[in-house]
Amino acid sequence: QYLDYFSKALRIVNPEKEFVLVRQSTDEQQQNHLRFRQQFQGVEVYGAEVMLHEKDGKILLFNGRYFPTPALRSVKPRLDVPQAIQAALADVQKKETLRSLSATEIDMVGEQIAKKQLVIFHTGPEQDVPKLCWYLEIAPNLHARWAYFIDAESGAVLKSHSLLCKMKH
Repeated sequence: QYLDYFSKALRIVNPEKEFVLVRQSTDEQQQNHLRFRQQFQGVEVYGAEVMLHEKDGKILLFNGRYFPTPALRSVKPRLDVPQAIQAALADVQKKETLRSLSATEIDMVGEQIAKKQLVIFHTGPEQDVPKLCWYLEIAPNLHARWAYFIDAESGAVLKSHSLLCKMKH
């Protein structure tokens, strides 16, 4: 009800459908903590998660990160997963040595394409431009793991970054 009440201020069209309860807990002070993940038409809004902290039916705190309801015409991707993977592999091989992992290496670090998920990713200087993207986690070799956001319409690499911390001597 709280999210419905503030939907106009939050710029959320349908809070009941856009925020999905993912966890609920009660602490030793009997405060309830409700964690919600934002989605749009069933597609996760990347990086958007909010928490409501409540006691005795009163909201004490609202925090987290959310985005206004995405202004997207469709959440049906033009690009399929194999095309997105090809775009990411073409880019990652400019940064890393790309090679197939052996069965032993896969046991150690997981699959070469560890994650494939359709998400809504916000771009632009103010992170105010929603884009339908494929989020991929790729291990081009045993010593590297990269995250990629591939535009699900154009196939462009919107963002990539290493998931590993590397120290230089």
